[in-house]
Amino acid sequence: MVYPCELLEKNLGSLYECASLGDYYRIFTPLLYPDGDCIGVYCKRTPTGQSTAITDLGNTLAWLLSNYTSKRISGKHKQMMSEIASLHGVQFVDGELLAWCQDDSDLPDTVMRVAQAAMRASDIRYLFRFSEKHDSVKDVAAFLKSKEDIVTTPHYSITGDSSKQRDFHFHTRADKVQSLVLFIETSESTERYKADQAFVAWDDTLSTIKELGIDRRISLIDDSRRPVSEWEPKLLGRVSDVLFWKKDHNHNDLLKLIRTRPAA
Repeated sequence: MVYPCELLEKNLGSLYECASLGDYYRIFTPLLYPDGDCIGVYCKRTPTGQSTAITDLGNTLAWLLSNYTSKRISGKHKQMMSEIASLHGVQFVDGELLAWCQDDSDLPDTVMRVAQAAMRASDIRYLFRFSEKHDSVKDVAAFLKSKEDIVTTPHYSITGDSSKQRDFHFHTRADKVQSLVLFIETSESTERYKADQAFVAWDDTLSTIKELGIDRRISLIDDSRRPVSEWEPKLLGRVSDVLFWKKDHNHNDLLKLIRTRPAA
């Protein structure tokens, strides 16, 4: 019997490292996940030795979920993983990328296909982040609209002193109190950019907001995805009230601001 490591060394060369690991052969490929982690696949022969299973052992899905705060994968994303796997002649079964090899001569090609499927599937991370942002804004909208005494208008725009149109997520009216809410959700790589943008939007519209009789300016920072830097609330506090949006929180502090006129 020719062992998987011998086949891989002969056909794929030194870029692939192979070692025995219990019932499996672990293969480190030169392909990488977006954060630079090595993509590894595992081979296991059936008891009869007539076929070999090549799998990622669910590591790609685990890697994706480590980049997603809910720790659950939606049906839509499962379907996407299945479609990506299918494009490479691989199955997505019980969270694993899996392919079967009936002939030893096909083993190197099958290893490549599973590794490529893992690399392509890891790009779903970017869709996870988009969906998370989308859902967070929806959560705020649903929360505000659930309050009968608050009239909420989404996508409220104001022309600033610079003649640029500045977009705010919500305008609210509670009794005679009007508020603007700007929702700020950022990743670690974009936090300064987004916070600076929010500061500019508030600063550019201060005079217009006053003319419109809007009482409160509220910067709502989402800290459910990452720790908030100290400088963010300090910067935004110069031009607005600052609150934090937390999952599974009653948000009474937000309601209090929206329902209360600022002290003179």
